[in-house]
Amino acid sequence: MNLPMDDQTRYINTLMGGIFTKLSLLDKLTPPSYNLDLINSILRLIRSTAYQSQIDKFSLFVLAVYDSSSVIEGNGIKLTDIFTTTLISDYNLDEANIVEINNKGELIESKKFGRKRILFYDEGFEISTFNKEVKFFIIDGNSLHIFFEGNYVKAIPNIFNQNDWRGQHHRISIQEVESVLERYRNSFPKDYKPSWYWQNKKDRILKKEPEVLLGMFFYQFLDRIISDAKIDGECFNSNTDDKLDVRAVHYETGDLYIFEVKWIGESETGTKYLDEKAHERANEGIEQLKIYIDHENDCKVGVLVLYDGRPNDEKINWLDTEKWDSKIYDPPFRLYMETTSASVAATKIIRTKKREKNN
Repeated sequence: MNLPMDDQTRYINTLMGGIFTKLSLLDKLTPPSYNLDLINSILRLIRSTAYQSQIDKFSLFVLAVYDSSSVIEGNGIKLTDIFTTTLISDYNLDEANIVEINNKGELIESKKFGRKRILFYDEGFEISTFNKEVKFFIIDGNSLHIFFEGNYVKAIPNIFNQNDWRGQHHRISIQEVESVLERYRNSFPKDYKPSWYWQNKKDRILKKEPEVLLGMFFYQFLDRIISDAKIDGECFNSNTDDKLDVRAVHYETGDLYIFEVKWIGESETGTKYLDEKAHERANEGIEQLKIYIDHENDCKVGVLVLYDGRPNDEKINWLDTEKWDSKIYDPPFRLYMETTSASVAATKIIRTKKREKNN
């Protein structure tokens, strides 16, 4: 559904302002006018007829933008319809999907990233950490993720239609914690191919730094569906693998909602939280919430968001629940991470029931 022109203009200006503010705080060397023009060009490229009409031909791709101190001349092809046509005709984005441009929005020929291919937007953390002179705009259909110097600048789930994700009637109050969590459970993706959180789906091995990866997804979910609170994503710019909390501050009351993110199971780095260690790890999350609540006078609710990657869907042995602070959400939110899609799981259940009936 296209918005009326005045609403389209207002919406894109709002997006530009949000991105520009955050990027300007991080990028103090580039003239603001360069960043403003660049953001405007990229937003209009994605929303253009040329891109939208060819969108099915584009897999995820990355615009790597060099800062103004890098004296790199472009070939004059800017972020316009001709640029879109050039990407389709001259780039095999399925093999190497990083497209290098300068701050004027022109294609450049340096090819610093060679045949490198980025598969998931979270890889922007690593590549931007080690290439500090480059801004990375990761474009996947109508979604946009921006990274700079290892910082997650902005995530926009749907850049074209604000009513799809960001319209007020699709949002919910942070005060309705139970409804927020259930909506998250129902929307959590189970059968992406390839999976963005399983390194080895068959053996249930998660990718490295699962808390960052899964916490980022939870942050993005809150950012797009909460109507009345500011969602703080600064935790992703100074994270450790031990502690990661996503915070929301209610606009009117100033109440603080803390979501402590933990995972159990096994990751590709060899870290394991299985058997008794899984129960210990889960209870550590409760202890961490207690510390936050003790130090944050404005805290209204503390929620443990526990991603469960263990082989079997088993309950957690929660300790001393009668001593928990009343502000701790009880029971904690445990999300068992499936390795089969709903349709496959349903087929197995039907087959089991048939076998039982025949026996």
